[in-house]
Amino acid sequence: MNTAQKEAYLKQKNEELEAHWQLKARQELEKELMLYYQEALQEIQKDIDGIYARFAEGEGVDVAAIQARLSNLDATLCKKSIEEYLKTAKWHLDSEMLQELNTLHMRYQISRLDKLYADTCIELSKLAEKFEKDLGDFMENAYKDCYYHNLFEIGRTHGLVSTPVCVDTEKLLKFLDNPWSGKHYSDRIWTNQDKLAKVIKQQVLTSMHRGVNIEDLSRVVAQQMGAGMDEARRLVRTELNYAHNKGALDSITDAGMKYYRFIATLDKRTSHQCREHDGKIYPVEDGSPGTNMPPLHPHCRSTIAGSLKKDSAPKGQRVARKDNGRTYRVPAELTYSDWQTIYIDKRVTYDQWKQAKENFAHHDLKNGIIKVDKVKLKEEPYAVTKREAKKQGGSDWNFYDAKGNQYLQVSDNAHGHKEESQYGEHGEHAHWLDLYKKPPEPHGKAAEVPSFVRTKMGDVL
Repeated sequence: MNTAQKEAYLKQKNEELEAHWQLKARQELEKELMLYYQEALQEIQKDIDGIYARFAEGEGVDVAAIQARLSNLDATLCKKSIEEYLKTAKWHLDSEMLQELNTLHMRYQISRLDKLYADTCIELSKLAEKFEKDLGDFMENAYKDCYYHNLFEIGRTHGLVSTPVCVDTEKLLKFLDNPWSGKHYSDRIWTNQDKLAKVIKQQVLTSMHRGVNIEDLSRVVAQQMGAGMDEARRLVRTELNYAHNKGALDSITDAGMKYYRFIATLDKRTSHQCREHDGKIYPVEDGSPGTNMPPLHPHCRSTIAGSLKKDSAPKGQRVARKDNGRTYRVPAELTYSDWQTIYIDKRVTYDQWKQAKENFAHHDLKNGIIKVDKVKLKEEPYAVTKREAKKQGGSDWNFYDAKGNQYLQVSDNAHGHKEESQYGEHGEHAHWLDLYKKPPEPHGKAAEVPSFVRTKMGDVL
């Protein structure tokens, strides 16, 4: 294999490994989390049922009557349950739940609803403790697996000798302790559980004031727990993506490679941030999760792969996904924007794109640009003209092939057109022309700017 083929192979292996760990997380960690949430919900529901069974009359609940009929026994039992839990729980030092429970513990007379809130905090705290441990263990295993696999594949393809024989404690702690998104995953777990407890408390109070029956209240609480599970699921998938890519980056660095390539997922769900970075190459020392390295956002699915050169062109094929989830392969040289133009928007075929890339290599963008007031469909072979759009603002660049036929126009803004504003950060877009078609197509619909144009024109766009 040549260098480009080796890098394409590493890219494929990294994508497969990331998919493997995401699937493993769904089948194991998220399944376990769902049981945690279901168990917590059952315990919380028991406490809610107790309040309704004792104080509810008909379809409504008199909150004032609940407060008035408190007994010393209720307060004693509640204090005892809090005291017992505080003795055994391993609290997160920054958790607001600790302060909440201590405040409740110090009250002389504690209400039944306060007890419900305290019990809710306790159940969600138990859940958070298990979640924190399980996620930490899972991330550690994913990081190690990705690090070793990637290091092995680099050594196998490039013949690089990897000096590290194991992931040392210092490297592992640096990875686990890094608040890459501005907040550590542990802090996010406890913050989310604290918010969930307060939301449930407010829902219960509101429902009681409105006289909501127990069945409807149960559904509301279950919905809030479901939302909490969604937050947990998002956290798992985002942190796991970080673990995978950090393991890849560290292995790339330890193997002596100087660069990495950003790889976005080729399907319609991919974010605009990841689309913009797809195919770009960055120095390993500049790798920064959330900036130029995945994850760039929650639920990020992008990956990275090592590269020996900052301008290497990928060879072979890469995987793309249809709307139904089925995969197919496309040329690896295509970035997200190229894939979208060819396979989704169907503005041109791959052969036309390939021919345009070959034509573009002949243009003199430094000294050969001709300024014009009117765009023509015919010019000198491999000519490049530029027209200033006075009314609409911005500029249009027009490119001609070996026979002098215009095949592409690129604009640096949307010219105030809504359809074109969706392309590029500033509305920059392209129009493909096919003057060889019968009848000719002189000005096609707007499309993403081809990757080979962005690479060569750089900051001009």
